[in-house]
Amino acid sequence: MRRWSTLALSLVALCAMVGCDRGQSSRALQVREARVELAAQPSLVVELDFAPRAEVLDALSHGVPLQIEFNLGGRDASNRVAFERHVLELSYQPLVRQWQLARLNNGPPRLFASQSQLLAAIDQVRLPLGASWRLLSGSREYSLRVRLPQSSLPGPLRLPAWFSRTWRMDSGEVLWTSAA
Repeated sequence: MRRWSTLALSLVALCAMVGCDRGQSSRALQVREARVELAAQPSLVVELDFAPRAEVLDALSHGVPLQIEFNLGGRDASNRVAFERHVLELSYQPLVRQWQLARLNNGPPRLFASQSQLLAAIDQVRLPLGASWRLLSGSREYSLRVRLPQSSLPGPLRLPAWFSRTWRMDSGEVLWTSAA
C-alpha cells in the first residue's frame, strides 16, 4: 500500500512541475461544420479549424507523424445505428522534402510542397462512408468527435504530451440532426 501512495505522490509532484491540466483541451482543433451526404457514395464532409501550436508543428517538420481520428456515429428514428472511424495521418518526409496526408490503410497519400498547403488540406475533409449509412432513413441524429490520439505519438513524446495542453487536441462531441 505504501508503494502506491509513493507513486501517487510522485505523479502529483510531476504534474505540478510540468503544469498538468488534464481538464482542458486546446482549441487547436474545432469542427466548424459537419454533414453526412447520403448520395451514391455516402460521405462525411467536415470543415475544421486546425491550428496546432508551434511545438506540434516543429515536431511534424522533424518527421513526427500526427494522426487525426474521426469518430462518427449515426442513428435514425427506427434506432438503426451506424458507426465509423477514420484516421488521417499528416507527415513530413525530410529526405524528399514532401508533406503527406494519408488515410491510414487506404490508398496512396496526397503530396504537398509545403506545410501550409498540407494544413490547408485539413480545413475541409471528405471521408467515404460504408454502405451501412444508406440504411439510415428518415430523420437522423449524428455525433462526431475529431481528435489527435496521444497514443499514436512516438513513445518518447507520449508522456510529455499527456501532461501538455499543447498536444491535447480534441473537438469534443459535435451533435446534429438532419431531416429526411
